[in-house]
Amino acid sequence: MTLGTCVASCPFDALRLGEQGLPVVNTALCTGCGTCVQICPKSIIHLSSQTRRITHLYRDDECTAPCQRTCPAGIDIPRYISLITEGKYWEAITAIKETNPFPLSCGRVCPHPCEEQCRLATVTEAVNINHLKRFVADIELTSEKHITPYQAPPTGRKVAIVGGGPGGLTCAYYLARMGHAPTVFEAMPALGGMLRYGIPEYRLPKKTLDWEID
Repeated sequence: MTLGTCVASCPFDALRLGEQGLPVVNTALCTGCGTCVQICPKSIIHLSSQTRRITHLYRDDECTAPCQRTCPAGIDIPRYISLITEGKYWEAITAIKETNPFPLSCGRVCPHPCEEQCRLATVTEAVNINHLKRFVADIELTSEKHITPYQAPPTGRKVAIVGGGPGGLTCAYYLARMGHAPTVFEAMPALGGMLRYGIPEYRLPKKTLDWEID
């Protein structure tokens, strides 16, 4: 795999070739001098550090809030909270649906790990992020009007999706937004998967789930 050039060039004997022929670093001896990086003819060695792995998240061009980074769906939490503050509820639900098509359901069952990372908790207490998501989702439900983000013109392409659980329905949602015509095939009597069959009625009413899926 390698020529061993990096091993021979290391002034601190911090490198050796592993069983698969790849360089293995002795972190106790490595000083990060960069000699191996400069001399590697295949450019497969890159220096990194715990500090660099953390600080790259805070570059100006890609900085995201801790709550958004923690959200499994990657929802732009600061954006929709700001829109709620301004009373722009339809815009807020649209912002949520950019990355999560089930705000009604998630507003009721999400374990909200985002709130554990809320920076406001270091001063007073965390923002009730999940409740705010449920708040605007319930406004949509009460209005009986489905809010849908931008949808591309029809492409004429058909897509079959096997499984009508959250994953399959999410796939269908985004394919439809791209202009395709998805068809979901589900073995159970109704769509929803674990949302329907794994969560009790008192946590997620089936009537609410049906409305969101429809």
